[in-house]
Amino acid sequence: MAPEKRSKPQVKLLPKSPTGIAGMDEITSGGLPKGRPTLIAGAAGCGKTLFAMEFLVNGVIQYNEPAVLVAFEENAEELAQNVASLGFDLKELIKQKKLNIDYVKIERTEIEEVDGRCRVTVSDSGKGFDVHATMDDPQTHGLLVVTDRLKLMGGTIDVESKPGDGTRVKIEIPITDSAI
Repeated sequence: MAPEKRSKPQVKLLPKSPTGIAGMDEITSGGLPKGRPTLIAGAAGCGKTLFAMEFLVNGVIQYNEPAVLVAFEENAEELAQNVASLGFDLKELIKQKKLNIDYVKIERTEIEEVDGRCRVTVSDSGKGFDVHATMDDPQTHGLLVVTDRLKLMGGTIDVESKPGDGTRVKIEIPITDSAI
């Protein structure tokens, strides 16, 4: 008797967000996983910020998706200068309210270890935003995703912000072999 042929199980592919970056969408089978955080890691100067800027600007221009970048080393003016060589006019996208860049400077003194947990508290004096509206809006659910991922790691996030008053973010993560 001939062996029974089994069909291969159907693998459900993740929905993707195209990056619009030449070659990247091809090697990632369509882009980055939609609705999930993606860590881009590497040494200083390897292109992490340029990758992020190109992804965000392409999202705005090609897919009409609003974008937010939280920068820790360069402010909006410096970023605009750096990506001008790629043909991006960040100032115009910001003016059109299609892109928002929030510069947050983290000082070493803002990072502390407390009871086996790493605590980072950062504040800015910027525009601020409505935390609840941001978390409830399906178009800008990034804060909710970050909150969920931190909970999975045993961490917490506390965000205080009001339009016009700036923002304070406190993140705590347990210090383990796989975190920090």
